[in-house]
This record gives sequence, C-alpha cells and structure tokens, in this order.
Amino acid sequence: MATARLVVFFAVHPGQHFYLRDLKRRTRLSSASLQRELQRLVNSGAIERTNGEAGDKRIYFSANEGHDAWRAWTLLLRSVAAPADVLREALVDTPGLEGAFVYGSTVRGDTRTESDIDLFLIVREGQPPKARRRQLSETEFLIGKPLDVVEYSARAAQERVSTGNPFLRRVLSEPKTWVYGGPEAFHESGTA
Repeated sequence: MATARLVVFFAVHPGQHFYLRDLKRRTRLSSASLQRELQRLVNSGAIERTNGEAGDKRIYFSANEGHDAWRAWTLLLRSVAAPADVLREALVDTPGLEGAFVYGSTVRGDTRTESDIDLFLIVREGQPPKARRRQLSETEFLIGKPLDVVEYSARAAQERVSTGNPFLRRVLSEPKTWVYGGPEAFHESGTA
C-alpha cells in the first residue's frame, strides 16, 4: 500500500523534488513505512535521491522518469486506478482549494468510453486557477480521461443555489465522492 501511494504521488507530481518530512505530510504515511518504501524505490532506481543545494542539508526525492518502471506504472494507473484516488493525491496542498468532489457518471457508475470526469472545486475567492489547472493537467493524462472542471467559491455557489440555478441544485443533490476536504468546504455560506 505504501509503495502504491508513493508511486501515485510521484506520478501526479512529475519533475518535482520532495524532502522526507514533506513527503510524510503529503502522503500521510508513517515515518517507518515511508523510509522503507523510499529506500526500496531508490535501490531499484525508480526514485532518485539528491542532496539539497549549498546550505540546505535536506535530502530530496523525485521520480526517475527515465526508469522503465515509470512507463509501466503509468500504464497501470491509467487502466486500474480509480479516478478519485488519483485526484485525491493530485490535489494535496493545492493553493486556494477548500474542497473538491467528483460527481456525475463516474460516481453514479454509468460511465461510457467517451465519458469525462466531472470535478467540482470549491476555491477561496480571488484565487487564480493557474496553479490548480497545471496540477490537474498531469492528472488527466494518468486517468486517461478528460476532466470537466467547474470552480466556484462557497459564496458564489450559495448565491447561485439561492437564485434557483438548476445545474448547481442538481450537482449538490446528487451523489458525490469527496477527493479533497468535505461538505464543510461549503460552511462559509451554508451550502451542502
């Protein structure tokens, strides 16, 4: 399980370097599990271990994307990983994000080959979407389906619901799978 979580985490954060404490916080793995699995992945060559710049005594870890295992893992993620699991890892520490859920055919279980993944983001007011969109672009590749992303602040969603917006009323009343935060993301204005 720890290896799978690390593989998914590094797959949705390509080209990025993380130090041990940051990985522990982001992956929510115990120190022992994290260190053991990182050592296995470093020994296999799938993860690279590098020292920090001058004055930075931390050790950083990143995916060795040239390693044969990454191609296989990416294909495996595309074929078997649940979109919600990949999104959950991708959205960790996303700037300005209060909550996120998957809705629509993916949650209802009636997806078709051409179906996309419907993702609803609850964001802080005034937060630009650039960083979130960049983070989600790699996730689309790993999931193998396009994301249809809708963004609202809690206040804007509440205003639209109170004026009878049929789209928001439907989305908020349907089943959903939370991938970041939970219904409390709407508590600013009482939407659920």
